[in-house]
Amino acid sequence: MRLLSIIACTIAVALTAAAAPRTNPSNQACIAVPTKVCVFDWARSNAHADERPAARAKAIAQVALAEIDSGLKAEALRDAQELADLAPRIDHDETRLGTSYAIAEIRAKAGDFDGAKNAVPSPNGDYHYWTSAALRTIAVELVKSGKTAEALTLLRAHETTKDDVNIIREFAWDVRDIVVERGEEAGVAALLSHAEEIEDAKPETFRFFTAIHHPSVFVSPLMIIAAAEARAEKFDAALNLAREIRKPSSRAEVVAAVGRVLALRGNTDRALELARRVADPIERGILLRRMYVRRGWEGASELLGSEQPGSAEFAARAFAASMKAASAFTAREQEAAFALIADVTAKAGLIADAITAASRMPSPRLGPKERSLGFWVWLAIAEAQAKSGDRSGSLASFSRAGETARRDPDEASALSEIARAEAKWGFIDEALAVADAIPGAKTQSSESVNGKPVDQNRLFAIYEIAKAMAKAGRIEEAQRLARETEYDGGRTGNGVGVVAEGLAEAGRIDEALKAAKAETNPYWRDDLLLDLVRARAAAGKIGDADRLRRGIVRDVERARALLAIAEAQFKAASLATPKALGAVSEALRLTTTMEYPNLALDILVEAGRILPTPR
Repeated sequence: MRLLSIIACTIAVALTAAAAPRTNPSNQACIAVPTKVCVFDWARSNAHADERPAARAKAIAQVALAEIDSGLKAEALRDAQELADLAPRIDHDETRLGTSYAIAEIRAKAGDFDGAKNAVPSPNGDYHYWTSAALRTIAVELVKSGKTAEALTLLRAHETTKDDVNIIREFAWDVRDIVVERGEEAGVAALLSHAEEIEDAKPETFRFFTAIHHPSVFVSPLMIIAAAEARAEKFDAALNLAREIRKPSSRAEVVAAVGRVLALRGNTDRALELARRVADPIERGILLRRMYVRRGWEGASELLGSEQPGSAEFAARAFAASMKAASAFTAREQEAAFALIADVTAKAGLIADAITAASRMPSPRLGPKERSLGFWVWLAIAEAQAKSGDRSGSLASFSRAGETARRDPDEASALSEIARAEAKWGFIDEALAVADAIPGAKTQSSESVNGKPVDQNRLFAIYEIAKAMAKAGRIEEAQRLARETEYDGGRTGNGVGVVAEGLAEAGRIDEALKAAKAETNPYWRDDLLLDLVRARAAAGKIGDADRLRRGIVRDVERARALLAIAEAQFKAASLATPKALGAVSEALRLTTTMEYPNLALDILVEAGRILPTPR
């Protein structure tokens, strides 16, 4: 995603600079009988319509990458050659280098590794990123093609990548499961060990992360492979990697990943035994708290499998041994040990055992910024009880979570979490009471958007409550509450559209369409309806999606809605269906009247992607 954003920023395209090409007879034939080949031919023609080298290069690269995803590698390689001929005409240095990167990416994904290596841009001052990114992409594709040794040699040999910790992290993240499955992870682990040494040699500095960062940057380098080995049940290999790490906090992080996976598989006693063997009390404390992952860094669930339900059979068998093991720790350590047991058993549906473990959690004295794990544990138990249908037990556990939340250093955030969870499970009035109790919820927030005070904790809570009210048929209340979430920062995550969202999820489509009209901004209204169409289509409710898309006015959003419906229809039928092909045809027809060619190109490329591959 970060790379796509960079390309979008560096290859600027003025929307009004070119007119959309007129429909020709071949395009009319493609509308009548859409196929991958004719749609991509049309997309390529659209790309060629722009005379500006940078804009044309961006469009051709977009088409070529979609062709590769669609199995049209020969066509993509022809496009790559055209990009190579076009690149010298681009006068902006970074845009030209970005085009060279695109050529390398296309050729690598098409299997032309020699051509990809020849296309790698030479390092150019501040723009060496394109060189590193191209080499990383080639290396990933080499691994996918069974050439792991060649990929590692490529990264180690080049000046821009051999010591680039972030590039090494991203490469390992992309190939971790492949190499572990093949038993080829030793070379990748050695590369990560090198990255670990580079990081350890640097002074401790605060690193600020945002949502645009790659998920691999949130963990110790070796944890990337160790966690993949643990998920493949190569526990000894993962622990051997941890022993190579000199820095205690990084070592604890890797062992914690192994312990977390063991616990999720129902081996909580073995996970706690790993911690018990650690002599250093500081490292042991870090390890135990990191074994318990409720809300963590971006990518935690993907790396550790932390959202997978545990094994009830194994969790039950290990429960007594786990409780005994947890009792052997100090009072401060017991909080994390019993939290781990409670969380895993709750996930496995063993709610009585989870409550027993949670009730044994002590309340140690924490630092001013340390969060009690009891809040997350009781929240997990409450949700497990709600899922099982035990509403009274769930409310009691939500109340326990609220008690711990009020002692939390970030009380407002914790209460917001509880309110959102209660709303999700249908405890609407209780959720509203919690939202009203959020500190600062009724006062002016220090945060503002366009000069209007915004309390994010309350905003996110009442957004979910309003949606739950709509689903329950309390529409007028939902609309009144939803208006509190409106501000000028944008439609996403706020506004009256949440009422339509809740009604659509409940299958009340006519009411959802009526509620959507409360959104007075026509652009946001069409965006809202498109979101609802995509959500209903993805859920298999194709009839609902089709009714919702009829409320969309703008051509681009109408076309995207039609393609979302067509994709769902193709998946449902497992082959081309008249209805799906008809939706694609209508989306293609809409491109002929679009004012901006780059938007038409987006539709053509997406249509090419979802159409069935010729047999």
